[in-house]
Amino acid sequence: IKFYKKCCRLEFVKPENLINDKKMINEKLWEAAMVLINEMDTKLTPQDKVKNFGKAFAILQNSITFCSGKNELGIDDTITTLIYVMLKSKPKNISSNSKYCQLFLNPELSKKQYGILMSQIEMVKNIINDMKYTDLIGVTEEEFGKDEEV
Repeated sequence: IKFYKKCCRLEFVKPENLINDKKMINEKLWEAAMVLINEMDTKLTPQDKVKNFGKAFAILQNSITFCSGKNELGIDDTITTLIYVMLKSKPKNISSNSKYCQLFLNPELSKKQYGILMSQIEMVKNIINDMKYTDLIGVTEEEFGKDEEV
């Protein structure tokens, strides 16, 4: 609930508030990634939930590769876009989905690509939960507001 409420409160955030390079912004393509993140709620198995996030992440990677021309992307290249897309998608059950996947995903799959994706979900969740107005470009303390105590 806390994560969802923070995402709703920060609905005003624009890509320019997180991403310095304007040519990297491709909101139309990011909308497809947002749909996939929200569809995680409808998936039943841990593997399908993580796969959906993986598809969303692949869309973001392709967008960044296309816009930047870089073929080898690191976490520094993708993190701000991933934060923006997660923030805008406002996933209602991301914490429950993440815990469910951690508990019930086949341990062999957790050691591979799925584990990396689950780590990224947790990392982005933590970044957004801990976000302050100083983490955003051109946002004042008043605009940012205060977190509700849950």
